[in-house]
Amino acid sequence: MTISTRTKENAEVPAVHQPHGIPRKPRRARGAAGYWLIAPLVAFLLALVVAAIVIGVTTSVQAYTIGSQTHPFAGLGNFEAVLGDPGFYHAVGFTLVFTGGSLVGEMILGTALALLFNRVFPGKSVFFTLAMFPILIAPAFMASLWQLSLNSNAGLLGAIFARLGLSQNLLGPSTAVPTLIAIDILHWAPFVMIMIYSGLRTVPAELYESSTLDGAGYWKSHFYVVFPYIMPVIAVTLFLRLIDGLKTFDTIYILTGGGPGTETTNINIYAYKLAFTNGNFGQSSATSLIFLIVLLILVPAVTRYILPKQTERKKVKTR
Repeated sequence: MTISTRTKENAEVPAVHQPHGIPRKPRRARGAAGYWLIAPLVAFLLALVVAAIVIGVTTSVQAYTIGSQTHPFAGLGNFEAVLGDPGFYHAVGFTLVFTGGSLVGEMILGTALALLFNRVFPGKSVFFTLAMFPILIAPAFMASLWQLSLNSNAGLLGAIFARLGLSQNLLGPSTAVPTLIAIDILHWAPFVMIMIYSGLRTVPAELYESSTLDGAGYWKSHFYVVFPYIMPVIAVTLFLRLIDGLKTFDTIYILTGGGPGTETTNINIYAYKLAFTNGNFGQSSATSLIFLIVLLILVPAVTRYILPKQTERKKVKTR
């Protein structure tokens, strides 16, 4: 006995009921509508950036000082004055030291915290929230809190150091730079922690298992397996913190004002003082333009490093 599996050629296919209302738009059309919605905001932001660059370039080639009625064309005179000032190179040097020291400290402390919170232990969510707290505070307000704490007369840390017989003036000539670096590390290490932790959560359990079967311990498995896997996340984190460190202004200005003397004057405070202390907006704009050119060289270089890593990771996933 056989069962026929042929269907009737003339069988009617039941009609699918179409719901009443506006027909559903294709996905591409919906995407285009989203772009049109954000287009005005993007255009406004681009207009602000372009206007700021045009004004900066125009001012940088003028003898623009406070009180002057005319602003004659100065050519490259402002750039020559800035590049011939020893204070400019001191500001560049401090900017590199501050950014480099902060970046190394933030990456080490943030990664250590991320590895800690990647484990399961009682109260993990509470401690993780507390660890995130510093980045929820505005840098200017955080700097004001540190300024009060470090006060040698009424500050908590100042009183503790006095009891221990240590120097109470942590913002003095010999200690201002490491103090500022330490404050920046404590403020932004939680950001690194969140970024690295999010990367660690994407690591497949199979990678941990295979490294364990190969005889790799905790640290070896992380250095040779886990960290290479999340290298795009690490690279993006380094990039973001590098750019943010180079343009730091408020924390340093509130705590030291660039002093003692010019000890903690970075490139941003240097440009600020040229404009609002010396009244020379032309040289200040020239300084900012030099800094912008450096960033425009730095950003593509770092981006070229990040994008190939992301492409390689996608290829590995699709195999």
